[in-house]
Amino acid sequence: MYRLFLSLRYLRTRKTAVLAVLAVSFGVATLLTVLSIMEGYIVELREMIRDQDAHMVVHSAGPRGICDVDTVQETLLATPHVVATAPTTETFAMYRSDRFSPVLLRGIDPLSEVRVTDVGRYFLRPEELDSILATLDGEGDTEGGLPGAAATLGEAEARKQRASDAARDLIRDESRAPLSADEIDALFSLAHRRRIIASLPEALRERFDADRGRIPSSIVVGVPFLTGRSLFLGQMVKIVTVAQGSSELVEGNFLVAGAFKTGNFELDSQMFFVDNRRLATFLRSFSPLTGDLCFQTIRVSLDDYTHARKARGEMERALLELPPETGARVVRIYTWEEQKRGFLEAVEWEKWLTAVVISFLNIFTACVILLMLVLLVIEKRRDSGILLAIGSTPGGVFSIFLINGLVITALGTALGLGLGVLFVENINTVHDWIRDATGYQLFDPEVYLMDRIPTVVKPLDTLASTLPALLFGFLASLVPAAWAARQDPIKAIHHE
Repeated sequence: MYRLFLSLRYLRTRKTAVLAVLAVSFGVATLLTVLSIMEGYIVELREMIRDQDAHMVVHSAGPRGICDVDTVQETLLATPHVVATAPTTETFAMYRSDRFSPVLLRGIDPLSEVRVTDVGRYFLRPEELDSILATLDGEGDTEGGLPGAAATLGEAEARKQRASDAARDLIRDESRAPLSADEIDALFSLAHRRRIIASLPEALRERFDADRGRIPSSIVVGVPFLTGRSLFLGQMVKIVTVAQGSSELVEGNFLVAGAFKTGNFELDSQMFFVDNRRLATFLRSFSPLTGDLCFQTIRVSLDDYTHARKARGEMERALLELPPETGARVVRIYTWEEQKRGFLEAVEWEKWLTAVVISFLNIFTACVILLMLVLLVIEKRRDSGILLAIGSTPGGVFSIFLINGLVITALGTALGLGLGVLFVENINTVHDWIRDATGYQLFDPEVYLMDRIPTVVKPLDTLASTLPALLFGFLASLVPAAWAARQDPIKAIHHE
C-alpha cells in the first residue's frame, strides 16, 4: 500500500500534474469529436444518397434513352427480387428569375417514384410550406402576399435560418407521414396551379390572363430558393436547355408550385423536380422509330439489397431479349454504392487520415507526462534512495512513479472522453451560439452539403480516441520510473 500512498501524495503536491491531466483530456476530446463528426458525416451522406436514389439504376447508353418504357418496366418487374421501378430523366439547364443561373432538372413519375425512393419524406405539403414561409415575414414586411424586405440584414438572415430549421425539423419528424403518391401528383396538377395563381396579387394574375389562360407546367424547388428570396411560390420561371440527342436549344416557362427539403444543401439549392413526361416532351426525347417518349434511366427497388449482384445479372439477360427499338439492349446497370463509390471511399480515407494527424496530440501529451515525471524523479531522488536503503525493492520504487503516470493518463482519458461526448451531443447548440454572437457560419452548408453538423459516436471511434492516449501515457511513464528504480541508494541519499 505504501506505493499507492506515496504515488498519490507526490501527485497532490505537484500542480503540473493538473496540467498534464488537462493536456491528455484535451487530446482525447479533440480526437473523439473529430472522429464522431466525420463518422456522422459519412452516415448522413450514405443515408441521403440512399434515400434520394434507388437500390439500382438502369442507365441508357443510347442517344435517345429507353423507349417503350412500359414494356421495359414489365420486363424488369418480372425478374427475381425486383419490386418496383420508376422512369426518370435528368438534364442540366439554365433558369431565369432576376438573372440566369444553372439548375439540375429531374423528371419523376410521382405515382411510381414513391415506391423506389423516399421522395415522399422530402416533399412538403402546401400547408406545411405556408407555415415555413410564414417565419420569413414579419409585421409590415410583406406587400400583396409577396415576400418583402426585412428591416435589417441581420433580421433577414435570422428569419431565413429559422425557416430552414423549421423545414429540417419537419422532414426529420418521425411522426410525420410522408406524402403519398396522390399528394405528390397533386403538386403537378392543373388544379393546384390554378389555386396558386388565384392566391397571387392581381398584378401578377393579369400576366396569366394575358397569356389567355395558358398555365405553365409545375416545378417543385428546394426550400433555399424560397427562403433565399430568389424565387417565390407562383412565380413563372423561364428554363433554357438543349434538346435530347441534339444541340438545339429549347426553352419554356414553368410555374413554381411546391418545395422540397432533403437536407443535402447541394441538391436543395441546385435542383428542380418536374413531371417526367412533361420534361421528356420539353427535351423532345422521342423515339425516331415509334414516336414514343424516351427516358434516360429507370430506377429499381429490390426486396433485399443483398441480392443486388444476382438481380443485375437477371435484369441484363432479360433486357437483351427485348426488341432493339426499346433501347433496352444498350444499358448499364449500377447500384447506388457503385455510382458513389469514389466519393464515399474518399470521405472514409479522409476520416482516418485526419485521425492519424490529430493523434500527434497524444504524442505531445506523452511528452508532457514524461517531462513532469522526470522532474518529479529528480525532486524525489533522496526519497527514492531512502526507500531503497531501508529495503524497498527497485520494483517498488519503479511502481511508485509508474502509478503516477498511469493515474494522470487514466484521469485525463476519462475526463476527455466525458467532455468529448458532452461536446459532440451539443455541438450544434454551440455552433448556433457562435453564429448568433459573431455572425460567422463555421459549418457552411454550401461546402459540407448539410445544414447541420452530423455526429455519430461509435465504439470503434471511442476506442481509437482513448487507446493512443493510454498507450503513449504508459510508454512515457516507463522511462522516468525505470530511471528512479536504477539509482544508487548512497548517491541518491546525498543528493541535494
